[in-house]
Amino acid sequence: MRQIPLLLTIQIFIAWSISSLHHWHLIFPLTALFTAAFIKWARSLFSVSQRLKGQTPSPDRYFIWRDKTSAFPGLINSARTVEEVVLMLMAFAMVLLFISAALCLTSLFVLVLLFHRKSLPRHWSDSPVMALLFLVTLVTSIVYFVFSIQWILVSFDQIHNVPKNAVFLLLPGLALVTTRTLYDAAHIGVYVQRICYLKFPTRSTNSMNKIVIGGVFGTAVPAMAVLVYFHLVTMPQSGNPIPEGSFMGAIVLA
Repeated sequence: MRQIPLLLTIQIFIAWSISSLHHWHLIFPLTALFTAAFIKWARSLFSVSQRLKGQTPSPDRYFIWRDKTSAFPGLINSARTVEEVVLMLMAFAMVLLFISAALCLTSLFVLVLLFHRKSLPRHWSDSPVMALLFLVTLVTSIVYFVFSIQWILVSFDQIHNVPKNAVFLLLPGLALVTTRTLYDAAHIGVYVQRICYLKFPTRSTNSMNKIVIGGVFGTAVPAMAVLVYFHLVTMPQSGNPIPEGSFMGAIVLA
């Protein structure tokens, strides 16, 4: 019985960590504390990057932001103002990526401790649905970590936006979408399992677990297939994998 509070704490923490990655508003207060300091560092990084590239900041380079703010006259009326907006968004994106990577590492550390106390096969024998959630959380955390590190390296020009890097740049994002879908389905499956236990306390737990797991995969697999198809269809067939003027390109590749 003493292990129940610990397991509940671990489950709540893992759920909060991954949910925070899905819904950024849960970590906006923490993000705001780091963004202001990061903007000053990003400003110097931006200036050095421009000098190394031999480029001069120009409003035309950030046409996407000029177009987005054309409805607000005077909001962006100079190259310096446009540069400040891009720097702010770049700093904000970088802080989110660093926090995402930190949350993933923390979740992985907690999962390692959890599996050290009790192996995954033993978790599966006790509660297949919960074991599935732990397993999917492990995979999702790894994918999120790789995705965050990837875009941090892209922003530092360690990975270039060129056609030969298309697979490396696009594959983690595709894996992120699919694993996140499976995670959401597994999370819902845990709640459904608990409701079934309360609603039908006399029925066989094995049969209920099989039904819930079947429902998880029956819901997640078609959704994952649709997402994969959509991403493959909309994936750029030629040129740079990150189109010029895109939202991500304007922020990270600035």
